[in-house]
Amino acid sequence: VTHQPTVPDDPELNNTFGTAIPIQPGDSVTGHIGYAYNGYDDFNDWYAVSPTSDGLISLKITSHNGQNVYAELFDNDGVTNLTGSYTSSTATYTRDGLAAGTYYVRIKTYYTSEFAPYSLVVNHTPANLTNDVEPNNHIANAISFPINTTITGHIGYYYNHYDDTADVYT
Repeated sequence: VTHQPTVPDDPELNNTFGTAIPIQPGDSVTGHIGYAYNGYDDFNDWYAVSPTSDGLISLKITSHNGQNVYAELFDNDGVTNLTGSYTSSTATYTRDGLAAGTYYVRIKTYYTSEFAPYSLVVNHTPANLTNDVEPNNHIANAISFPINTTITGHIGYYYNHYDDTADVYT
């Protein structure tokens, strides 16, 4: 008995973060993970998402055959895991406090003996206030603004092993 996948396959080769397929926040993609053919096993699918503003990134992963599928969000280095886990149905994983930049999503199976057609939706929710001008982390690059005015900014947003922990104003 042959079982046809219920969703279209992803473009190959996208097996490393260096060959990740670019997607836009809000995009929905489909793929097949764990399928084998002619000596090739597709154990990893990678996607790159590059929000242009600070905010929250969410991954919604659906396994279309009830087998375990991982969806993991990685920092710009493709190694530092920021959020994600596995599901055999549908799950959503989120990470807030992320600065604008390029992040990577890896899809894989839980066991190498498993295979699954999947769908993935990557969303970005922008921070609700305008960011301050960076860098302004030290007195030497403090931002000047007039008395009796309001300024907004972001503090604690993370990207590429850097956490913006200070904003200095004069």
